[in-house]
Amino acid sequence: LATPALPPIIAALVRKDEWGTLDAGGGGKNYVGQTDEEADESPTYQFESLDTPWTDIEALAGNAAAKTAFRAAFSSPALAPFKAPRAALLELRDKIESMLDILKETEQVLPLYNSETLNLLRERYKDTLGELKLGDSTKSFLKIDKMLDHLEYDDTYNRAVPPTEASNRAALPVEAGKIMDTVVPLCRALSDAQNALDVAWRSSEDGHDNKGVPFLHKLRWDLLVASGVDLGEEKTHKAKHDYLYGEDGGKPCLRTRFYFTHNSHLQNLL
Repeated sequence: LATPALPPIIAALVRKDEWGTLDAGGGGKNYVGQTDEEADESPTYQFESLDTPWTDIEALAGNAAAKTAFRAAFSSPALAPFKAPRAALLELRDKIESMLDILKETEQVLPLYNSETLNLLRERYKDTLGELKLGDSTKSFLKIDKMLDHLEYDDTYNRAVPPTEASNRAALPVEAGKIMDTVVPLCRALSDAQNALDVAWRSSEDGHDNKGVPFLHKLRWDLLVASGVDLGEEKTHKAKHDYLYGEDGGKPCLRTRFYFTHNSHLQNLL
């Protein structure tokens, strides 16, 4: 299997097994450090019920700084009227659904920001509501940032239109804007509370990723192969290549790499 030669210093670095998860011989384990089921496991701070009072959830925040940030979030004017997450999440869902009903009855003449239509905007929210199931499970609280992304985007770009662009694009209806006044602060406070818990968990011993980010494992695996280390799979890949493509497959066969990841993975890495 032909690969471009790596600079000697890079080859030496990737062959040095500081993580203790890959060795230089054929016995190294696959770069996938976690199964999909393990990767999808919820953090240990996940509480059993959305009806758990904020003050009880605060105990899960761990260190004093995280508890202070969490307390500030659930004591904010937007979140203070709700004693537990479920009521706040259901209120958020009801308000967003009311906003979508208004948009459904609105006749669009001009496009929104970036040429988006009202129907596409509605689909964005409907898809996210369907995914999060706000108020139905604790995971809807853990992933509240996804809804906040949409709300802040539309509050910034579609809530109002600069006078210089008034002839080219439309703004959200006034009634929808009034709902934005309520849901944006509420969703932001929920997100702040969730992030405080998340930061506390990631800084704890249980939340620390001792295995490293899977994306880095894959990069290191490929660099090891490129440095000439036999990890026990190259002969298999080469035989499969020859079987699939035969003489028309090109000699020697070349390895190409595409990497797909998520922003959350990169945030975890940073």
